[in-house]
Amino acid sequence: MPKIPLRPQIYKKVDQIEQFQTSQPLNQSEIYCDVVPLSHEMGIYGLFGFTYNALKRSNISAPSITFLLYQGPWKISYKNVGEGLQDQFQDIDIQVQCQDSEALSYLSYGLYNSGFPSAECVPNNEIPKQITNCANGEKVQNMLKGFRIGQFRDFTANGVKYLLLRFGAALVDDIIIVGWNNNNWIAALRDPLEYRYTGAEILIDENRLYSGLTLFDDKGLQVGIIIAIVLGSVGGVFLIIFLSYCCYPLICRSSRCERCRESIQQSCCSSKCCSCSCCCRSSTIEEYNDLPETKVNKLDSESEVSSDKPEGPPIYSLPSSQPTSYSATTDSNVNAEQQQSVTYPSSYTATPGRSYKQHPIKYPSSYPASVEPQPSAPADDTARTSYSVEDEVGDNSDNS
Repeated sequence: MPKIPLRPQIYKKVDQIEQFQTSQPLNQSEIYCDVVPLSHEMGIYGLFGFTYNALKRSNISAPSITFLLYQGPWKISYKNVGEGLQDQFQDIDIQVQCQDSEALSYLSYGLYNSGFPSAECVPNNEIPKQITNCANGEKVQNMLKGFRIGQFRDFTANGVKYLLLRFGAALVDDIIIVGWNNNNWIAALRDPLEYRYTGAEILIDENRLYSGLTLFDDKGLQVGIIIAIVLGSVGGVFLIIFLSYCCYPLICRSSRCERCRESIQQSCCSSKCCSCSCCCRSSTIEEYNDLPETKVNKLDSESEVSSDKPEGPPIYSLPSSQPTSYSATTDSNVNAEQQQSVTYPSSYTATPGRSYKQHPIKYPSSYPASVEPQPSAPADDTARTSYSVEDEVGDNSDNS
């Protein structure tokens, strides 16, 4: 079977429609098989035939509806039905016969699984019992296998034109649109008395939103999605590798770029040095230093830069203008010069000879700021030069 062309045939003349076998009236034996004229009334009969005519650009016989029913499902079974839903989901036996119109609801399954031959191969007068060859002895050629019936809603006139360019035909209401010419649709109108189609030009309504049915290649769509996913993933990996290669070429690792980076700084990424902006980034902290020095590992004796590749603007730890702790000693030594600039010391020494009135709150017996060691006190209590808090507490209690 010849390959379906990429673009379907768009009809621009009315007389082209009446030449197709699909447009010819049904014979009496076909009308007696109820599902065949019913499919004609639904528009499915003409949609199948005109879609294949447009895609294949060939005037074949009408589609075999009975073959589609034969290839469709015969039974619907539900498994693992939840408790209390048995009445809602019951197995259905489909009576595939000319008088059972319910079988038409499953035409899409037969179309997807097997496609359909022409009515000359498998006549539409009865449901076949077994199919090995055509009625004339030739091999069965299935058409539009893998297609499904699709529904579109609220399409503008231009949207319907795109559907025709891709799928060949569209069923809208009771007409089948197969093309357009200037401001008119080229459509196939169904004759309900003779079960045939006639061509007509219908004015395109630009203000209308169209809804209907069309046939689309489901297998081709699935394969296209899979190919797109695979190519997208592989292409993404190659793109990352390509960008990584371009953003850090070998020239950026050479001494030439290092010298350029030290002398020109921001303009080092010109054609004279590096070909990519990100290649001018250094693997150390040098390029992120705003200070006059070109190489900074330690900003002071106590603060170090912990990250060699900062992600954002540089953050530097500068020495504090004030010490974080203070000495509470009273002797005059080298540290005394540092304490002269301190306004508020953090601790005080106990002054000798001062007594405090005692309150209910008990004071601790010692303070963190200890007094420097003094010479041992004489035995006479009156000659003492320092007092402990316990002594003062005892004296105050006696006076009270």
